[in-house]
Amino acid sequence: MRRAGLLVRLSTAKATEQLTDDATERQEERSRAYCMAKGWEVVRLYSDLDVSGFRRPGQEAPPYREGLEQALADIEAGVIDALVFFKLDRLTRDPGVFVRVQAICEKHGAVLASVTEPLDTSTPMGEGVALMLVWVARMESQNTSVRVAAQREQAANRGIPTSGGWPAFGYEYVRKTATEPPQYKIVPEEAAVIREAAQRILAGESVNSIARDLDQRGIRARPTRRAGKAFYGRLLRQVLLNPSTAGIRVHRGAQLRQATWGPILDRVTWAAVRTILLAPERRRPGRPPRWALSGLAVCGNVVDGAECGNPLRSKRVRGEVVLACDTSRAGSRGCGKVSITYRHLEPIVLKMIEARDWSLLARNLAELRARRSADPALADQLAADEAELRSLAVQKALRKISEPEWLAMREALVERINLAQAQLGQAMAVPAEALDGSKPISESWPKWSVDQQRAVLRAIFVRLVILPATKRGPGPDPDRVRPEWQA
Repeated sequence: MRRAGLLVRLSTAKATEQLTDDATERQEERSRAYCMAKGWEVVRLYSDLDVSGFRRPGQEAPPYREGLEQALADIEAGVIDALVFFKLDRLTRDPGVFVRVQAICEKHGAVLASVTEPLDTSTPMGEGVALMLVWVARMESQNTSVRVAAQREQAANRGIPTSGGWPAFGYEYVRKTATEPPQYKIVPEEAAVIREAAQRILAGESVNSIARDLDQRGIRARPTRRAGKAFYGRLLRQVLLNPSTAGIRVHRGAQLRQATWGPILDRVTWAAVRTILLAPERRRPGRPPRWALSGLAVCGNVVDGAECGNPLRSKRVRGEVVLACDTSRAGSRGCGKVSITYRHLEPIVLKMIEARDWSLLARNLAELRARRSADPALADQLAADEAELRSLAVQKALRKISEPEWLAMREALVERINLAQAQLGQAMAVPAEALDGSKPISESWPKWSVDQQRAVLRAIFVRLVILPATKRGPGPDPDRVRPEWQA
């Protein structure tokens, strides 16, 4: 008696988890009945959900399928000696993958069995017929892809949401009739999570800290594969950057028109959050700085008539946090001769801010924040320019425009995008408490997170130049710190 493994596959997840389960259960039930009729023992079930079975034109390798790879590994290990599937295209639509699967089965004496087709790979004729069926399945899949792509483009031009897969977090699908396309309806509980996260991002909190808080409170996301998954930083970032949240319909990276569903975040708020999350400093490799002054303080030692200017890195020396000109990193041009204790530098900087009339700085920041957050035209312009930039990249890839034309148009767009991002995002991350000039900054400073402290410092300083130590002795030395203020 053969030991059989059942393979089920679904190219695209259905609109609901129930429909997805129904589609795979139909394949499993027919395959189990086939094995029962053959007298085979069903040992394992292998499942590939939301993954294509063929290699698209231009792809070097077919999509990775965890279920199929596990089945092949079990054939090689002798766990199963028969692989049963509902239809040959559920196994694969790629001739190269079929040849590989057949070679493994032939080597280990395993058989392939289709429930709906007279498949017999034990003879050269049967193997040739099976390979021909795979080519036919590939051709059908490509034809279907063309029709589906046309339908999706038409829906996008009308501002209608995509009908396949899970809806965007914050929304659910609704249908008035079975023949009408689906629409998005806001889920109040999920929308409240998005609005809260957006406000906390604007207040200077990090994505990871917000995600950890949501997880501790038992709030769950709805990712593509399965419901009830915990929030983590990258997933929350994807939710906040999703144009659907702002009621924007995007197709293949280009914004087409206003969507037919209501926005959860207004355009200005979404653009400000997007500017913060896509800031270049957030894409730096490694862990984020643990100290607010890291990266802002630079070495002011003069070497060969020029200032060193190397950023000071934080490290621990005998239990103390020290910012030092680090020469240990590859490519570093620092002198290694300047260091300052963090607990001495922080109060010096706070006193400098208070001495410069913090209330005036707070008032200026509040005016800047209000002026820039109340400019919806700037947010719309930013979204349109970014969409046009992506569209240009597509046209260049399709060779519809030459490289000199692309470079000329790209340069103007990038300059305008950078200016709009700076105007929208410069003061949005400053915590609201920092805009209250009625009390010294030193009172609020300990309450803020490192991200909020950094946002305040970068809104006030260009950089802090740390000069070499003097003979004054240990302890805070304000003469060693030369601030360079923002205009």
